[in-house]
Amino acid sequence: MSTDYTYVVSRLRAIEASMPDRSWFQRLVRTPLDGLLAAVRDTCRAFEPVERIHEFEDGIEAEMAETLDLVCGLVPDATVREFLRAPHDFDNLGHAWKASLLDRPASLTSCGFVDPMTMEEAVRGRHLQMLPGFLRSVAETLAEAGESLDAAGAGYAVEQEKWRWLVGAAPGNEARAAVRRRIDLANVRSIVRSHRDAFRRPRLEEGLIEGGWIEASRWRRFAAETEGEFYSFLETSDYRLLLRMGLGTDCPLWRVDPIILAATIELGRESTYRFFDILPVLHHLDLRERNCRLLRMVLAGKVNRVPEELVQENVDALWPS
Repeated sequence: MSTDYTYVVSRLRAIEASMPDRSWFQRLVRTPLDGLLAAVRDTCRAFEPVERIHEFEDGIEAEMAETLDLVCGLVPDATVREFLRAPHDFDNLGHAWKASLLDRPASLTSCGFVDPMTMEEAVRGRHLQMLPGFLRSVAETLAEAGESLDAAGAGYAVEQEKWRWLVGAAPGNEARAAVRRRIDLANVRSIVRSHRDAFRRPRLEEGLIEGGWIEASRWRRFAAETEGEFYSFLETSDYRLLLRMGLGTDCPLWRVDPIILAATIELGRESTYRFFDILPVLHHLDLRERNCRLLRMVLAGKVNRVPEELVQENVDALWPS
């Protein structure tokens, strides 16, 4: 039986009405450093235990964890909850595996099903039986590769498997279509980076993801063409919005990720008129991720005394007017 999202969407819409708007982040940029933590606490409850502004990552982590706890608490279907949380487990697996290869501590989130300590123990000790089934197969593949696999290769392999799993696990055609669109946007990012970053170009094949609306073979052809020709294609595609948001030959590389996320949110606004499927839930999580990224940009900029106009430029990239 399909999940009824009417109550879930109503609750999330009520939360969205009270979420900080663009002007709140703009005011935060202008807030003096000694008043910054109090200003954030007034709006973000997860920051209440944070004692020093330099510990802002703890607050952001708690904010995202609380968001997923709330959303998953509203969704009655266990398979949908798995679909929402599992991407964080895949990301943690990739980070933990790369950290183990580099013999460095891993920085993991608590948003998935697997506790970060359990994840690190499973990866470093190769106790892969500790992992759930949807992670174990890809972890076993990484382990079989042994020393032939470097940190970047491990990251690419886990990313590929994450998206393959999401396409298969998507709860319904609407969610599957949204996943395929996100795969396309991830491939746009990879193509742009390959044109700008000589280090990434030789490994583009590993970074391109199968399963989107546009075949991976077509993305490979774009990599062989000029960057300008690639943007000409985007102009005629369903992703022309990226160009209106500033993606192009003159776009600095640091703006690519913010543009991709802003486009994801804009393309998901169709869910505003929906109440009966999962799309409004995915859109809500995108909004919360955008806000957490904005918060990180602003707080990191303020703590490191980056000029306000540069911090504001970051805000404008993620939340265009």
